[in-house]
Amino acid sequence: MEFPIIRTDIAKSKRVAVILAGGKGTRMKDPNRNKVCYPVAGVPVINRIISTYKHCGFQDIIVVVGYRYDDVISTVEGIFNDINFVFQEHQLGTGDAVKCVCRYLESIGYEGEVFISAGDKLVDGNILIEMRELFESKDFDLLFATSITHKGEFGKVIRDSNGKILGILEAKDIEKLKDEEILELVRRSNETNQSLYFIKAPILYKAIKEIKRDNVQKEEYLTDIVSILARENAKIETFIIRDESKVLSFNTPQELLEVEMYFQRIRLRELDGNLRNPGNFKRVSEWIEIFSKKDPNLINFFRDIYRDDISVIDRKIRMYLRVLDEFSRRFGPDRNVSIIRSPGRLNIMGRHIDHRGGSVNIIAIDKEIIMVVEPREDDIVRLYNIQEDRFPPREFSISEEMSKLDWSSWLNAINSDRLREELNKNSGDWANYIKASVLKIQERYRDRKIFGMNAVVLGDIPIGSGLSSSSSMVVASAEAITLVNQLNIPPEEFVKLCGEGEWYVGTRGGYGDHAAIKFGIKGNISQIRFFEFEFVGSAPLPKGYSIVFCYSQEQAKKAENARNVFNQKVACYELGTMILKKSFPEFSSKIRHLRDINPDNLGVPEYEIYEMLKVLPERITREELRLLLKDSEKYMLDRIFSTHSAPFEGYPIRGVCLFGISECARSKACLDLLNREEIDTLGELMNISHNGDRVTRLNEYGERVLHINDVSINYLNRLIEGSKRSKDKRFSIMYQSGDYGCSTYKIDMIVDLAKSVQGVLGAQVAGAGLGGCVMVLCRSSSIDLLREKLTRYYYEPFNLDPLIEEAIPVKGSGYIEIMDSN
Repeated sequence: MEFPIIRTDIAKSKRVAVILAGGKGTRMKDPNRNKVCYPVAGVPVINRIISTYKHCGFQDIIVVVGYRYDDVISTVEGIFNDINFVFQEHQLGTGDAVKCVCRYLESIGYEGEVFISAGDKLVDGNILIEMRELFESKDFDLLFATSITHKGEFGKVIRDSNGKILGILEAKDIEKLKDEEILELVRRSNETNQSLYFIKAPILYKAIKEIKRDNVQKEEYLTDIVSILARENAKIETFIIRDESKVLSFNTPQELLEVEMYFQRIRLRELDGNLRNPGNFKRVSEWIEIFSKKDPNLINFFRDIYRDDISVIDRKIRMYLRVLDEFSRRFGPDRNVSIIRSPGRLNIMGRHIDHRGGSVNIIAIDKEIIMVVEPREDDIVRLYNIQEDRFPPREFSISEEMSKLDWSSWLNAINSDRLREELNKNSGDWANYIKASVLKIQERYRDRKIFGMNAVVLGDIPIGSGLSSSSSMVVASAEAITLVNQLNIPPEEFVKLCGEGEWYVGTRGGYGDHAAIKFGIKGNISQIRFFEFEFVGSAPLPKGYSIVFCYSQEQAKKAENARNVFNQKVACYELGTMILKKSFPEFSSKIRHLRDINPDNLGVPEYEIYEMLKVLPERITREELRLLLKDSEKYMLDRIFSTHSAPFEGYPIRGVCLFGISECARSKACLDLLNREEIDTLGELMNISHNGDRVTRLNEYGERVLHINDVSINYLNRLIEGSKRSKDKRFSIMYQSGDYGCSTYKIDMIVDLAKSVQGVLGAQVAGAGLGGCVMVLCRSSSIDLLREKLTRYYYEPFNLDPLIEEAIPVKGSGYIEIMDSN
């Protein structure tokens, strides 16, 4: 490919926009893509930027390309045929990128205005127009955008005591500064550079030639033109952007997700009840043609969701075609439908604690539920599953289901005796999970009628595997009913509705699974915190490491006794928190959730947490609890006890709470460990976490025997003494397993077999436990050894087909949206 690629007559233009898109974007940790090609709300970032600039009057646009330049050019030229490209051969910094442009512009005699921006800057068009008008009306030599913030990643604008601009210091250079006089100027500044510049071309040509690489990063900084022009007393000013939402940028996957969520909220407001469009609502026959012909737009759409691997995409296309063909067979090819996808999930760290305000560290996986849906004009929901022998057709009326229950509140509805009787009669019925989200959404939107749908469903998430097949169905049906009814639900509220909706089936969990399914980031593990909802950040596994899930084929059936056990454990958390608040009134105001019982929040050393746990009973009956907590807590106790039957040996409150408190600490540390690539420590914590669920172990003779975790007063006293006299990690909270006890014989067996394989760092039960999957953290080179060991010593002895797969993080749930190729 020959550069420059020129499509417009720039020499005669009054102004030209330059977009710097040649860098590697290493913090995105995706070597297969230039970051400007990432989609935001379905549109690649570079195309969003170009569209905005065109609307603001820039008809001549130059994109500086370098790293993966062919991808950038093909992305742009898929939409625009009048964009110019200049090549940056070596990625030597933003200054070098602008030099490449200046060489071309100067060679053609261009003398107009130049607007320069980074390729990851999504700018409100009104800001650009205001900047341009100010630049032209005041006849500035240089006008650049700033904001008032203390964010450390942005360069600081330095002014003298009279307010005159002296230059910009980049964040990494500030870290190495030793000159006290300059450091004082830095400390006084709260004005940061936003990488948007209007400058006169002849002035730019002169200044850019003076840029050097005498800085910490040994790069040519475009920002150096500010100090160069300041020394020459050029007419320079800043344009302060007061609203940070008007200029968005990203350097990491989590920052990209935040930008994505912002644009989704904007899009919902703009759509105002018009979510359906020609991209996501087509005739069945049109969809079949798009998938059958492997439309290029479909392939690109899938590359943003799944692995950039054509064999994976082909497998997915076949799966989608099965659902479309079945819908066509049942309803005809001319019906207008939308396609929903909802992945399964793995929670790498943070098991059993999302409903206590703890963090989860999650990935969405490429096992998923696909749903083809058609809006109806009544409130009937008609359901068909391709696996009809396991999931027979179902139909229900939303209004009829609502009429059966007490809808004064969601809790009254789901706690009613009538619903419990209904669920007992239809235990485990797949339609209950669709009802869960549909009825919760109708309860949320009481002022409008929620219309029904015809739906055909196919999923490949193993049932009861700990990969959240049930939550995936809840999210899929919520996505479907939201689109069918064109409801503008912000993503955070959507997740909460799904979590509370699943209470309908009888469990009392949080919404960590639903957040994982909705907010999954391709290639990354994301940390999400609850109460209040917060996306903390994300990071990939370091190269050479993998997460593998191994299905025990022992189902954790929430419809049976498992649901009762899950709710007993949740009750232990609630009861333990009540006892601690009663016993330590000085901390009561600081404890809203179990996660709040930690040294930082309470302002105490770790050993004080162990002292507090000593007041919790190892086992206690309902009668003893009523005596302990007295009549003042009668309503709360009645509510807690209504969700489950009384444990035969009493509530194991101390062990469960010790597990929960320590798991909150482990889950909080997980993201930091990933960022520091301390994978051995992460594996060690996974093993400790599983020990909290463990029910069997191998003794010194290699025999599997009953495992009992020690949570006695003597054990806590040893932790207290050890914590006081030593900083040994063995005494820290995150290294305690507690006693949650939701593993099984087979799960423990897989964990121990996996840990015996060279290259395996950690293994633990996935999901809520009582069956399901084991997830294994290992070196990627050890996957075949792991598969060999488990096949020989677990699957073959139990006469089971091996199900061992690497977990590849994919994008979260949503609908398929493909615009016409032409």
